[in-house]
Amino acid sequence: MLVQLTVILLYARTLTVELYGQYQSVWLYTGVISVVSLFGLPALILSSGGENIQQYIQTFRHRSAIIALCLFIVPVALVWIFEPGFTYVQKTLLTLLILAQNIAAIREVLVLKHGSHKKVLLANLLFSVIFLLVHVGLSGSRYSLDALLLLLTLVFIIKSTMLKHKAFSSGTHTDIPVEITGKQWLYLGLFDTINTLYKWLDKWIILSFLTLSQFAVYFNGAYEIPVFGIVVSAVGHIMLVEWGRTGGHADQIRESLHHSTQMLAALVLPAFIFLIFHHETFFLLLFGNTYAEAVPIFFIALFILPLRMTNFTAALQFYQRSDRIVLGAIIDLVSAIVLMFILYPLLQTRGIILAVVISTWVQAGYYLWATSQLIQIPWYRLLPFQYMIWVLLTSCVILAGLYYMTQNRSVQWQLVAGITGVAITGLLFGRRHVREAIAFLRNTKQPPSESMKNN
Repeated sequence: MLVQLTVILLYARTLTVELYGQYQSVWLYTGVISVVSLFGLPALILSSGGENIQQYIQTFRHRSAIIALCLFIVPVALVWIFEPGFTYVQKTLLTLLILAQNIAAIREVLVLKHGSHKKVLLANLLFSVIFLLVHVGLSGSRYSLDALLLLLTLVFIIKSTMLKHKAFSSGTHTDIPVEITGKQWLYLGLFDTINTLYKWLDKWIILSFLTLSQFAVYFNGAYEIPVFGIVVSAVGHIMLVEWGRTGGHADQIRESLHHSTQMLAALVLPAFIFLIFHHETFFLLLFGNTYAEAVPIFFIALFILPLRMTNFTAALQFYQRSDRIVLGAIIDLVSAIVLMFILYPLLQTRGIILAVVISTWVQAGYYLWATSQLIQIPWYRLLPFQYMIWVLLTSCVILAGLYYMTQNRSVQWQLVAGITGVAITGLLFGRRHVREAIAFLRNTKQPPSESMKNN
C-alpha cells in the first residue's frame, strides 16, 4: 500500500497529465484482466484441497482448458483491438506483464497453502523494493512506458522464481464431489470478477469515452485512501478466526460486530469529518494544483468512508453463504450502472462517482439485511448505531471548533489542528477498545471458554 501510494504521488507530480493517465490505464487493464483470467483460482486453492482441484481439472480436462484460454484470450484481444493509446510493442509487453502477474499470484497462494509464510513475506518485501526502485528510476524525464512494462514483467518473474512450492496435491478433502468443487469455484470466480469490474467500472467508462487527461483527473479524485479498507479487512479475518474457534453463535456474532464497529468508528468517523472540512487542502497537498479539478470528485468519494467501520460480509463468509455475497456484488454492479446513466447527464464525472457511492451504500444495506436474516437478529441490533451517531456528533463539534478557530491561520496550522482533533476524538472513544483488543490478543491461546469469559 505504501509503495503504491508513493508511486501514485511521485508520478502524478513528475509526469504530464496525459502520460500519468496512460500509466494508470496499465493498472486498470492488468487489474481487470488478471482477475477475469484467474477467475477465483487463488481463492479456491486456499480454501480447497489440492486433490479436489486436480480431480476437477482432470475430470473436465477439455472444458477447463477451453474456459481458461477464453478467460485470458478474450479480454486481452479486446485490449488489442479497441485500445488505440498503446503501440503494438506496448500491447505485447502488457500481455506478458499480465501473464507474469498471474503466474506469480498462483505460485504465491501455493506457497501459502503449504504454510511457508516467511518465504511469501520475503518475496513480497523484495518485490515491493524492486517495484519502487524501478518506478523511481523511470520517473520524470527518464519515463518510458516500454521500459517500465518490460522491467515490471521481470520483477514479477523474479517474484515467481523466489516462490518455489511443493507439489500441488495436498492430500486433503478428497471425498468432496467434483461438482461441489466446481460450484465453489464458480461462486469464487463470479465474486472476484464482479467485485473487480465494479471497482474499475467508473474508471473504465471514463477511459473509454473521455480523454486520458480526464481519466487521470478522475482516477486521483476517486482514489480511496486504502488504509481503512485494509484495517476493516484485517478485523474481518480476526472475527472469522475467533468464530471458528468458539462456534460463532448468533449472539457472539452480534457482540463481535458491535465491538469491532465501535473500535473502528473511533478511527474512521473522526478521519471522515476531518476530510470533510479539509478535503481541498489535503488533496492539493498530495497531488498539487495540476489536479485541482478532481477536488469535487474526491469530496463525493469521501462518503464511502463511513462504511469502512464494519466488515459487512464476515458473517456471510463464516456461514459459507457465497451466494448471498455474489448477489450483493451483482446488486452493487447493476445499481451503479443504472445510476451512472441517470446521473452522468446531470453532473458529468461527479455523477459517476456519486453513482458509485450510492451503490456501495445499497450493497452494504443488503449485506446487513442478509446477515440479520441469516442469524435471526434484527438488522438495527447488529450494529451500535447510537454509539456511531454519538462519535459522529462529537467529531463534528471538536473538528468544527478547531477548523473555525484556525480559519485565519496558515494551511499548516489548520491541518495540524485538524489532525489533533482526530487524535483527541480517537483517544476519547477508542482508548478502551484498544485495551480490550490487546487483552483479546493475549487471551487467544487460552481455552475458548476462558477466553470468552475474559472478553
